[in-house]
Amino acid sequence: QIVTMPSFKVLQLVFLLQSVFLRIASGYASVKGSGLSPQHHSGVSKQEITHVLICPGFATEARDYKQPGSLGPSLISHGGWNEQNVHVLPVNRNKWITPIAKGILDSDYIGALAGVPNRQCPPDRPPYRWYLSLIAKEVSKIDKKVKSKYGKEAKAKVILVGHSAGGWLARASVGYGSEQNPSSDLYIDAENIFGIISLGTPNVSPPIGQTDITGGALRATNEKFPASYFEDKLFLMTIGGQNSHQSGDGIVSLEDMHLEGADQVTLSNVCHAAQLCGPNLDNVWYGSDSVVEEWFGKFLQTTSVVENFKGNKAMRGDIEEAGEAVGEYLKRRSAIRSSGIFQDVKDPEALSKITFSLEELSFHAGDKMITQGEDADAIYFIRSGEFECYDENSGDVKATLKAKDVFGELGVILNQPRALSVRATGKGATALRLKKECFETFLRVEDQTHSEQLVVEGKTSNRYEYYFSEKSRIDTISNCPVFQGISTDDIKKVANCMDKVDIKEGECIVKEGAEADAMYIVVDGEFVCYRESSSQILSQCRNGDYFGDLGVIFREPRQATVRASAE
Repeated sequence: QIVTMPSFKVLQLVFLLQSVFLRIASGYASVKGSGLSPQHHSGVSKQEITHVLICPGFATEARDYKQPGSLGPSLISHGGWNEQNVHVLPVNRNKWITPIAKGILDSDYIGALAGVPNRQCPPDRPPYRWYLSLIAKEVSKIDKKVKSKYGKEAKAKVILVGHSAGGWLARASVGYGSEQNPSSDLYIDAENIFGIISLGTPNVSPPIGQTDITGGALRATNEKFPASYFEDKLFLMTIGGQNSHQSGDGIVSLEDMHLEGADQVTLSNVCHAAQLCGPNLDNVWYGSDSVVEEWFGKFLQTTSVVENFKGNKAMRGDIEEAGEAVGEYLKRRSAIRSSGIFQDVKDPEALSKITFSLEELSFHAGDKMITQGEDADAIYFIRSGEFECYDENSGDVKATLKAKDVFGELGVILNQPRALSVRATGKGATALRLKKECFETFLRVEDQTHSEQLVVEGKTSNRYEYYFSEKSRIDTISNCPVFQGISTDDIKKVANCMDKVDIKEGECIVKEGAEADAMYIVVDGEFVCYRESSSQILSQCRNGDYFGDLGVIFREPRQATVRASAE
């Protein structure tokens, strides 16, 4: 058996850097911890410290979003916001000539437009810097307004709502702005940003080698600030429309709107802009009253983790405690998302339920977390410190676990005893615990819907059969020298590109002189590589070995034939 990956995917991913290998172990613990309580919810829509800033799309301007039936009035009338808390970025339509006027002076911008690989003009350069600077200026202005009303210790919480190109530019603004010195025109205090919502935004970069109409600015944003960058900092939601007559909202395809790792909401029969709704507005767009009520309601439901303090302190501007509650929630949700166990759970409400079920545990050096042979009663997500998985009988350490690793899932999912014991090895060791009964409750509620989704996507109908299959692929890739050093996210991308192929003994998998269309990693069995002209055996490949990579990377014909010598 081998796993195979198409050549174009190898070329895209083989040179990426940095990797964290996901280790698996089993475990048990019985330590008291504290959990976030869903009984302490309150909506954020009525808080005077929370503001909305609408970021216009390409070739539009502020007044387009202030007209009756547009996004601004709809948020005020159906979103529960007062007029003073809804702002529109003061963009003039003629400013959109700037990307072209400034871009023609930037060789990277021109190169990206021409489809030249590895050429990109980041949005903090002149073509788009004006837009990012404008967002930073408006966020600062809103924060000053909040401080003047509630005192200098208060902080505004701004929800950036970006329509079309305004969505990825808002994401770029927060990313680049939070890295700047306070004196910079791009500077944004990340604590001022509560969330980012993109409406019909082309969030996905065009394929390498194809024209990038953003001059590479979108690709630079996605590489530097993907959804994973924000997952423990703010709420990120992508809204995509599906028009009944076309794929997507009439301008952007649905698959290009949704950003991997963000909360995703898909709306039916929605147009990209008001101009596409017909002269009598027979159709609806993202800014229509009924549509705003739907997607903004979803966002508020997702973000309803701000603590409802007694006496409504949060509503009077006591943002410090509320901000801490939101930050803690985002960090916990990030932990379960990065584990891989719940990566296919797209429903924000379901993720919230899982997040609220987590308990934080603290350990001293030498504290035993789980004991080999005992019943598996929880799954653990490491937040900090290090833990050792070891065999009680031999004392051998089988794995060292660090932050973002997960363990204990095998015993819980397969209902098996703990395979190893686990102990903390130093100070500051903390982990989040998801009890088995909470996990099983989630399964009973979600499994039928999720199973149907996996069948539609062509995956196995068993949620965790697919999970274990993916872990096996990730393990295989992580140990392959070709992919050493690439990031965990990119390891997962590679895994999603791979197929498992069963090869019978004597069957030819690679033919000398043929076009190189894939590389292979051996999972089981043996393969022999030889030159047909001389029958010279070049090598034998076994479990973990790989072949076919050179032809793919250098785009050259196969230099040898490869056959299975054992099933």
